[in-house]
Amino acid sequence: GGGQVGAGLAIYLKTRSKKLKTLTRDSLPIGILGVGEPMMYAITLPLGKPFITACLGAGFGGVLSAIFKLGTISQGVSGVFGLLIVQTGNWLPYVIAMLGAYAGGFVLTWFFGVDHDRIEEIYGE
Repeated sequence: GGGQVGAGLAIYLKTRSKKLKTLTRDSLPIGILGVGEPMMYAITLPLGKPFITACLGAGFGGVLSAIFKLGTISQGVSGVFGLLIVQTGNWLPYVIAMLGAYAGGFVLTWFFGVDHDRIEEIYGE
């Protein structure tokens, strides 16, 4: 989910399509809360490259999670609501890992994932 948020932010800042900007703007807060499906199914997956860069970007958060040996007390969502299930005392490393996923998705999408021709083909100007 973190990679999707980062990718969505990069798309939002780079796109010229008003429709895509609106979709992305509306999906970002939901993604930050931990639900990545609106961003994934409405934006990154139809465009192709941003989906891949978002997934790769999420790997940055995964690496940080492994380094910090993060664990949860149950299964659930990620994002802000993920703080509710992270083991006690691991909130700061969790936030750092999520920010790493956001940053990874953003940077990879910014440099490799935004294809303006594809955006215009799917969403129009």
